Amino acid sequence: MTLFVLKLIAVLTMVIDHTGLLFFPDQELFRMIGRVAFPIFAWGIANGYRHTSNVKKYLSRLLILAIVSQIPYSIIFGTLYGIPWRMNIFVTLAMGLVMMLMYDRLRGDRLLQRMSLLLMIVFGLLIPTGYGLYGLLMIFVFNITYGKTEAMILWQSVLTIAVVYLTQHYAYLLPIDMIRYLALPSTTQYWSLAALPLLALYSNKKGYNKHKWWFYWFYPVHLVTLFCLYLFG
Repeated sequence: MTLFVLKLIAVLTMVIDHTGLLFFPDQELFRMIGRVAFPIFAWGIANGYRHTSNVKKYLSRLLILAIVSQIPYSIIFGTLYGIPWRMNIFVTLAMGLVMMLMYDRLRGDRLLQRMSLLLMIVFGLLIPTGYGLYGLLMIFVFNITYGKTEAMILWQSVLTIAVVYLTQHYAYLLPIDMIRYLALPSTTQYWSLAALPLLALYSNKKGYNKHKWWFYWFYPVHLVTLFCLYLFG
């Protein structure tokens, strides 16, 4: 399976997810299918990090898209769900890229390396992003298991099962606003594990590679399109 095909699956399942949120909020099937999208985005950051020739430019692109996407994202989630303070998925991806970069650059100093990881974990808790700390850890796990299919499937499964289990059994101890702030996942997140076999089929080939910017700009454009359809459709 080429990188292009994986990107198509990611955007298709993302559109299905957000369509369900806006137009069919009571239909869980849309959310179940939509869980496949983020793991592919998260893996894509680890993959892009390994292949980019300029990490700083890569990070700047993510930050630009985070800024551009925030307005439509806040309108949708702020207007409809009362959480205007949450930052969009590109903030999560950018933080994940920074976490990978710091981890690799500080390999020579274990203390600084561990402190940098702890700092990013704190940021993952304090900064309200899509998927929160769980999303950040997912990106990190994809990085340390990159190229190791069995390890990737094992540790991503452990991460998801552990986070969902802890959420289901101990989230009641937290105020509801804090649960929403931390973006703690529900049991629907188990369906994200369906993305792992797809990633295991990656052929290490790009596939169709013209107009590669479409994948980045699809996110803000589809948010605006869906919201316009919701308002005027």
